[in-house]
Amino acid sequence: MKKDRGITLVELIVVMVLSLILAGGLIALYRSLIGNVAERSTIMKNEAQLNFVMDNLAKLLSSAGFGIENNRLNYGNGNVINLGSGNQVLELLTRLASQDVSAGCWGYIDSGGNFKLSEGANDISPISFNTLRNCDANENSYPIRISMLDKSLNCTRNCLAFRGDPSVLRVYIDANNISPSCLNGTQRLMLDMNGQPAEIIQCVAHLRFRYLCVNQNNEIEAYDAPCQYDQLRGIRMCMMVQLSESAPATGTNTEPEYTDACGGERLTQLNQNIQNTWRTRKWGKIEMDIFMPNLH
Repeated sequence: MKKDRGITLVELIVVMVLSLILAGGLIALYRSLIGNVAERSTIMKNEAQLNFVMDNLAKLLSSAGFGIENNRLNYGNGNVINLGSGNQVLELLTRLASQDVSAGCWGYIDSGGNFKLSEGANDISPISFNTLRNCDANENSYPIRISMLDKSLNCTRNCLAFRGDPSVLRVYIDANNISPSCLNGTQRLMLDMNGQPAEIIQCVAHLRFRYLCVNQNNEIEAYDAPCQYDQLRGIRMCMMVQLSESAPATGTNTEPEYTDACGGERLTQLNQNIQNTWRTRKWGKIEMDIFMPNLH
């Protein structure tokens, strides 16, 4: 009868090497999806490729509120999720964007513009910071940051703030470095993680975000304006993208149009720069609801 034998040192080393190769492959895949433009094109070939990229982006965005204490999430509206620039910019807080510098070192800006960790007699706040223990011992060496990138540091009494790394994800469109393959008037979809931008998709003709909120009938509905935090459930992302697949024969190409959930407009109503050229390309449309379970 053959005796069982233990794993040898050589076999153990082989397993470790294979594990490192697998881990390295996953990291490389992540980078190729969100920022390594030199290794792959960000021009979408077809709707299947577009949907694949968007599904991965949605998983990242759905982490809004992750790693932030729940009783600090509802400090006013717009602190965890913020839509700016005509609802073409999405900003959200998540520890997935953190570099772990004073992670969780939350406070607020008092009436004198000072960063405070606990409530004072003259600084009324809906949140108690007295038990906060996540600040670095040398936290004063880190800059004060307001929770969203577009908020001024001089706001007082109603600004959630923190020391160190901001943990902010930002999705927006940018008109720089557009591929020659894209129609004039299109832009790039960008993902910024704490000030480090990466290109996601080229040839974006239109982008819009909307708040997903619970209405009076206890139903989820999309709004352009923010709702009360306890009603907020996520965001709806609406986007029209030029694809690299050949367009149908002249005269048969249908102009893309949003459903009412995204506004109901046609492509040329949203982007007049491509009035005379859109028929030469095929188009992909995104109408995606991204729910954020860590908000509550």
